[in-house]
Amino acid sequence: MVGYADLDEYGRWSSDVNYGNVWYPSQVARDWAPYRDGHWVWQEPWGWTWVDNAPWGFAPSHYGRWVSVSNRWGWIPGPRNLRATYAPALVAFVGGRDWSLSLSYGNSAPIGWFPLGPREAYVPSYRASREYFTRVNVNNTVINNTTITNVYNNYSGGNTNAGQITYANRTVAGAVTAVPSEVFVNARPVRQAMMNIDRRAVTSGEISRIAPIAPSYRSVLGAGKEGAAQPSRAALDRRVMARSAPPPEAAPFVARERELKRNPGRASEVVVSPAGPAATADSARQVRVITDQRARVNAREAGSTRSEARPDARTPIAVPTDAVPPEETRSNRPDRSSRDQMRDAPDADSDEASEEKDKRNNRKERKRDDAP
Repeated sequence: MVGYADLDEYGRWSSDVNYGNVWYPSQVARDWAPYRDGHWVWQEPWGWTWVDNAPWGFAPSHYGRWVSVSNRWGWIPGPRNLRATYAPALVAFVGGRDWSLSLSYGNSAPIGWFPLGPREAYVPSYRASREYFTRVNVNNTVINNTTITNVYNNYSGGNTNAGQITYANRTVAGAVTAVPSEVFVNARPVRQAMMNIDRRAVTSGEISRIAPIAPSYRSVLGAGKEGAAQPSRAALDRRVMARSAPPPEAAPFVARERELKRNPGRASEVVVSPAGPAATADSARQVRVITDQRARVNAREAGSTRSEARPDARTPIAVPTDAVPPEETRSNRPDRSSRDQMRDAPDADSDEASEEKDKRNNRKERKRDDAP
């Protein structure tokens, strides 16, 4: 899970009899609630995506569920034996005509949201298969399969209204965060523009699984200085090599904006840009696709070839005769018995020297006897 390692530094874990392991952030404001310190952006193919300000905010914003225990917010990860599946924001939205009238803010209708609790289904605003729908819920919380089936049937039929579902965190004091829709759509910070809402307003709003707001160009770029950043020309003109051809370039946002306004809050499928010949030629010059791979070898399938080059230990190795010095060829090399005899044989030169020494000693004795 991305960002999971950051949690130990900014909070503590505790075991709860109802929820298992729960993580509690330690450095938050008194009126803090999940999905409050940050902003919303439009990021395809997911749609409305929450960007948290906290250094630990990624994992608890896109995985697991939140719960209020003894007036404290705690985060519950998904089952340990399953790999968590990313979601852009695990929340339910509050809005509707009656709610907008009770929280009028100039000409901008408000939009609110609250975190999903344990065993509550997440419904994506983008098109998803049944397998993904099950995985993004089962891998992030303990949930009943019957609940997933019922919610998915409504989702696949286009019903995003969740008025018949009772959400645990909706009635928690301070759980609902609301801002004017212009703040939401323009990626502005939520904390500074947060609206004060009473309990009656919280219960009177209509619950929806998606935010029924169409994005703008600013929703994609963001409101901060990061939205004005541009890559260098050298980075754009850099030539690269690839094994596969790059996918077609997506159509710019302005070309898809009309479709997004027709279905506000729903992420549409990516549309390929109708690039002209000039753009295609530029891409061809910058990306070199390595297509001739007929001679390539899959090392795993082919296996190692070292055993073929290495002879068997049991097979004698033939040594050419010219590799042995002439004086050490087999024909003139003494065998073992001959070498032993030569080693044990007496040295003839040493016997002659011994006889000569005896003669000298005898002459000396005779001279000594003849002396007066």
